Amino acid sequence: MLANEKSYSNAEILAHAFSTLERGTLVGEQTYGGVISTGVHTLIDGATVRRPFRGWYLPDGTDMEHHGAEPDIVLRQTPQDEVAGQDRQLERAVEDMLERLDQRTDRR
Repeated sequence: MLANEKSYSNAEILAHAFSTLERGTLVGEQTYGGVISTGVHTLIDGATVRRPFRGWYLPDGTDMEHHGAEPDIVLRQTPQDEVAGQDRQLERAVEDMLERLDQRTDRR
């Protein structure tokens, strides 16, 4: 799974769950750490505000807010990569997945 500093909210919750349940390798950079659920409330003048109402926690009690998901393979996507049209995080994730498939095939 890919995640990075641009992954927020549900993307972070999913990345934490993916890692916690050991479903595979998390590749990229640590997620932002912004996962508090909010609800929208409309004010008298029609403006809206968002108010937090639920937090998200890891099984050990760690609050996911301000504690982004940490990848198994840390790899930074640079501005130079972006300009070159290269996605090193995706390439590394595919490489890892193919290695895992080869290992499973070898066991059979």
